[in-house]
Amino acid sequence: MDNNPYQSPNPDQSLSSISQASDMTNVPIAGLWRDGTHLVLSPSESQFPLRCIKTNEPVASFTPHRIDWIEASLLTKILVGWMIAKSLWGRSTDVEFGLSEVFQQKRRRLIRIAWSLVIGGMAGLIVFTFVYVAVMLSGVQESTGDMLMFIPVVASFAAIGGIPVLVLAYAPILRVTKCKDDLLWLSGVTPEFLNALPQWTSE
Repeated sequence: MDNNPYQSPNPDQSLSSISQASDMTNVPIAGLWRDGTHLVLSPSESQFPLRCIKTNEPVASFTPHRIDWIEASLLTKILVGWMIAKSLWGRSTDVEFGLSEVFQQKRRRLIRIAWSLVIGGMAGLIVFTFVYVAVMLSGVQESTGDMLMFIPVVASFAAIGGIPVLVLAYAPILRVTKCKDDLLWLSGVTPEFLNALPQWTSE
């Protein structure tokens, strides 16, 4: 069917477009602002929209999460040590925000891969130790024992390679980069989510 340029717009389509465009603003939002690439959060007043902070996709419910930070300078953390600084100046707050199932599945998959590399690499080293000792005690030629040396090399690379993946997998979803009064500046939020929030203006 040809489109009629003089036909009145479909009310249902217009309402649908308006609904999609204002989806973030129709839900109650409180204690949240954007400041460049950072999310400014008031923990005591925050009310997140039903959107994933990582993908900006709609979510059905919120996920409880604890945000930890240390109210000390980087130099202080280096001088006294991270664990001591955390015990002396560590702070935390509990908030609830949206995380899409897609993001959570990717995170769980990354954790499984990381643990598989670490555990598999350590298991490979243990197995190699027993096999190598057995081969040497059996009186097999030395060249055969030397051929087995590739096993710990591969296992070591797997275990060592899994450590940074594990650190990445367990990295905080939101990271505090600045705290002032009762406000927190957080990194790790997708720009699409931030764009729907009011602009932060310092008082």
